[in-house]
Amino acid sequence: MDKNRHLRGTLTLLAFLFCCIASLAEPNMTLKVNIGVELLDNGDAIVSEERVARMGSYGTEGYIAQYNLRPGMKITDLQVSDETGTEYDFEDKWNVNRSRTEKKNKCGYNWTDKGVELCWGIGEEGLRTYYIKYRIVGLLMGYKESDGFNHCFFSTDTWGVDSVSVVFYREGKEFQQYNPNIWMFGCYGTIDVMDGVVQAYSTQRLSDNEKVIVMMEFPKGEFHPDVNVDGEFKTQVKDIAMEGSDYYEEEIKNNPSLFKHIEKDSD
Repeated sequence: MDKNRHLRGTLTLLAFLFCCIASLAEPNMTLKVNIGVELLDNGDAIVSEERVARMGSYGTEGYIAQYNLRPGMKITDLQVSDETGTEYDFEDKWNVNRSRTEKKNKCGYNWTDKGVELCWGIGEEGLRTYYIKYRIVGLLMGYKESDGFNHCFFSTDTWGVDSVSVVFYREGKEFQQYNPNIWMFGCYGTIDVMDGVVQAYSTQRLSDNEKVIVMMEFPKGEFHPDVNVDGEFKTQVKDIAMEGSDYYEEEIKNNPSLFKHIEKDSD
């Protein structure tokens, strides 16, 4: 028997088995996320997310983590659909211990000690697009000297994501440069007012555990928040967010252009 032929056959078989194993273990990869946030006069926000992902055979569900919500905040009105036009059935109490088939075309809330997870069944393999819509009650709150919020709109999973963009807007009104004051934390990115909306987007791929956190501050009177806090935005929100970040308070006060471009906050 030809030993070289036998060796080639063995190597071919091993390569085939390796490809099969790699295919079976192919992870789910989120490719891009586009988020629109409509800010309402009462401080609530309507969030519409488009999530494009390549789904392998691994896993059963996707989710959006909404942890550490401030008192007065809550998530309502979850809706999920996909690129086929299928609208998912809503379940108020999500059971994580189900198969991929059992979760298909379903969505719901998973309540944890940290907060709530907005879940949906990932369904079929391949290139998928999920559309997730929900309401954040009390996102923007009233404070003594101003109104605003600091909130995480996206957090990555183990595999990361290529790009994330978040656009904030108000129906019938345009934002102006330096009004509101705007900041972005958690990843390499840029935030600015363009064409009457606030646009925040990543400039590099987000790796494991990176986030897109946006803080916005408005003068009193531009909103009429349902949730009002006995205290100052500066001490209750802004100072806490700035601690450990790449922003420097005095530089920001003296150079408003620093609002335009930010880098990942330091650990």
